[in-house]
Amino acid sequence: MLENCMTDEKLELWGEVFQQCALPSDLTFEQFIISPWEHLKRAGQEDAPSSICRGFSPLLPAQIEAKRKLESYWRSRGYEDVQPDTAKDLERIMSNNDIGMDSLCPSLN
Repeated sequence: MLENCMTDEKLELWGEVFQQCALPSDLTFEQFIISPWEHLKRAGQEDAPSSICRGFSPLLPAQIEAKRKLESYWRSRGYEDVQPDTAKDLERIMSNNDIGMDSLCPSLN
């Protein structure tokens, strides 16, 4: 069960990410928490956890669209990896705040 794989602090963080992001309205938290990175990437919100940990809001839908256009532009010019590794970035941020991500279920990394 997921409740045995994650601390309350991590579940609370993912809950905050879920609430603040512009995710599809038919996506439930139960669906989201199984593979949050996949849902965030699909929605263009893979930077959201890092932003929230730093005290910023996630991107708005218009900002996501602009980001996707910029990424497409750079990819068309040969830059394949235009995204930072947000999972590792978030891990670093959380470890600095003594929250850590090491106890997340493997399926959530």
